[in-house]
Amino acid sequence: MPDPTRHIPRQGRRDDAHRGRLSQVIAILLAAAILLVLGILLFVPAPGAGSASGSGASGASAAKDSAGDSSSKRSAAHNGASHAGRPTVVVSVNQWQSVVSRVAGDTAEVTTILTNSGVDAHDFEPGASDQSRLAGADIVVVNGAGYDTWASKAAKGGSTAIIDAASLIGVKDGDNPHVWFSQKARKAVARAVRDTLAARMPSQKKTVEKQYSAWLADEKKLDTKINAVRKSLKSASGSDSDGKTGSTSDTYAATESVADYLAADLGLRDVTPTGYANAARNEAEPAPGDIAQFTRLLTNGSVRLLIVNTQEEDKTALLLEQAAKRGGVPQIRLTETRPAKYRTTIAWISALVDQFSKALSAA
Repeated sequence: MPDPTRHIPRQGRRDDAHRGRLSQVIAILLAAAILLVLGILLFVPAPGAGSASGSGASGASAAKDSAGDSSSKRSAAHNGASHAGRPTVVVSVNQWQSVVSRVAGDTAEVTTILTNSGVDAHDFEPGASDQSRLAGADIVVVNGAGYDTWASKAAKGGSTAIIDAASLIGVKDGDNPHVWFSQKARKAVARAVRDTLAARMPSQKKTVEKQYSAWLADEKKLDTKINAVRKSLKSASGSDSDGKTGSTSDTYAATESVADYLAADLGLRDVTPTGYANAARNEAEPAPGDIAQFTRLLTNGSVRLLIVNTQEEDKTALLLEQAAKRGGVPQIRLTETRPAKYRTTIAWISALVDQFSKALSAA
């Protein structure tokens, strides 16, 4: 007969175990229920919370839009819209900077992209900020004739007025682009700046005209100096009414065409060998025969001056400079861009005219 005393305790342990497991299940269910309630409370907004959140988002968006609007206004003020009511004028290269600044005066905000005389404008690559300034300006002044195509491209497509110096005097891509050395080009650009500013700011027309007249007075002083050299050369060479002469007293040759316009204004004739000149124009290596011809020209007294562009001074140019020294030919050494020591293009060219005059007197 089974011993009940032994059976009852085992049944009690099973009951205890069953109650323990039941308690665990209940505890788990209660915890899940609590978590479910908490989740509902967290993810379902209280009344009014949605509109408050929306209001907050709208406020943030409004603040963002307001900040963006302010940024746009600042960008517009920098890139094209007026500085205190003044139009912005961006000049591509420093050869034209002083011409534009003198005519514009305080009526416009004038800045220049390329000011370093050691940088070749042909090879210059504008950064994003430079392109933005050009695209957003009211007026852009470029040299043209392929010299600063990067500026013309950046400025096109908007409401920007573009003043192209080369185009003003009929010089096209492929022609000699160094037009800032031309009397005709300088005056044409100054007039174009005057007229463009006057058209945009009728109330400032008299002021702009006065500033243009002041610039023109200085340019006429330079004209007087240039014309004096021209007259002296004409007298010495005995040229006829067509400018033809059998003398070498009014001749020059150049390692590169940078000063051709200035030389022409001075009354000088270019006798640079054609083959060499074509190679230099196309940035190609001159043929040995062309170099030999140029060397003979410099050493046998067939030319009065040698003009050297120090920004394009390669081994061939150095060879020709040595030949000029052997032949006793004076050299005019200059750069394409205005050196920092000259505050204006007129002052720079005036100093060059003095160099020409001195060299011609010594030759």
